[in-house]
Amino acid sequence: MWKDLRVAVAGIIGLFCGLALTHTGHAQSTSPRDVVSAREFRLTDANGKVRAELKCNPVGSPNLLFLDDHEHTRLQLGLAGDAGGLTLYDSAGQGRGYVSLEPDGNTGIALLDANGKLRLAMRLKPDGSPSISLHDPAGNARAVLETRRDGTPALLLNNSTMHGGAAILVNGSDRPAVIFKDADGKLLWSVPADVVPAKQLFPPTNKAP
Repeated sequence: MWKDLRVAVAGIIGLFCGLALTHTGHAQSTSPRDVVSAREFRLTDANGKVRAELKCNPVGSPNLLFLDDHEHTRLQLGLAGDAGGLTLYDSAGQGRGYVSLEPDGNTGIALLDANGKLRLAMRLKPDGSPSISLHDPAGNARAVLETRRDGTPALLLNNSTMHGGAAILVNGSDRPAVIFKDADGKLLWSVPADVVPAKQLFPPTNKAP
């Protein structure tokens, strides 16, 4: 796929160069123009099918799209306001993979299933703390592995109600701790007894980065 992507990008660059030479004029000069302006650029294959497009969306943000043999968008690289992102689509047009960078520095990767439900997410927060979450068919985060801002690690296992489960963590004093909560979110057992409040764990997040 990456080989095809490199070829498509090279084609887009070649298209720009060709347009620059064409707009210069055959009789005027052999020097290319410095700027070529257009509302949209399209790259077609030998059969006339559109395989790539460079254009702005209705709100004015630039987007580069790569299309398959059926002229369906399979990869999109662009901006949404001040946020940058890359989206991968399957043959049915469903977004399956996202890479995003928000203006605040929040960076994420999200993988979705064929039904559009989030199943795996990786996030790097602006403060540098990373997390990885695994999601069930409903999109709920059932397992989360994270390193918090202070450097302490935690493994969270959520039950189907997203109110309880189990957690293993190491606190700021390098003391390991284990927490168990029931389906209603009530504390069943913890070691040590003075572990951080269990309500700080088991976040009911099901959002993509």
